[in-house]
Amino acid sequence: MNKFDRRWKPLACAMALLMSMAVAACGGGAHTTLLAVSSVASANPTVVSTNPADNASNVATSTNTNNVLSGTVVSASFNQAMDPTTLNSAVPGALPTYTVNDSLGLNVPGTVAMNAANTVASFTPGMPVLLPGTRYTATLSTAARSAAGAALATAVTWSFSTSQSPFTAQAPVALGKAGTFAILSKTGVTDVYASAINGDVGASPITGAAIGLKS
Repeated sequence: MNKFDRRWKPLACAMALLMSMAVAACGGGAHTTLLAVSSVASANPTVVSTNPADNASNVATSTNTNNVLSGTVVSASFNQAMDPTTLNSAVPGALPTYTVNDSLGLNVPGTVAMNAANTVASFTPGMPVLLPGTRYTATLSTAARSAAGAALATAVTWSFSTSQSPFTAQAPVALGKAGTFAILSKTGVTDVYASAINGDVGASPITGAAIGLKS
């Protein structure tokens, strides 16, 4: 071995060792990152809040929005986006994952809808609406899954009691100026049979000549 080889061989070995350590470090870092991403993606979803809250009392049996009467919505909020296809109440051929039962254990008919972000599932009872003075229990089974495919770790249940007051009827519709009219028509109006009309009579877009009422 000449002097040149003896001088550079230790340096070459040191450089090779440094390069191998750098490659190992890069590989280890990438592996750690992938594990972290996988861990986040597979985290089990959890229910962070419900409405009504667990053990709530005097819950209204129905809501009246724009004169449309509907049963009080029972909702659950999750900590991450869920798969809407795994959240249902009664889909033929599928196991119900979101159910509401009364105090006798009878299933309340209804439908489940998700918000735009798929983080809130809302159960809307069908008719009849929720009964007054009744304790209800809502259940989310472990068949409910997140958008990443992870299931609820355990089933989630919460209960609430409705008010003793029965549901309210539909509010009266405000007719405005039309409130004084007993008859409003876009076709002719006649009193072929004797009739007692208490109020104004109007016709549009036809003229008043189409109204053939006897005084």
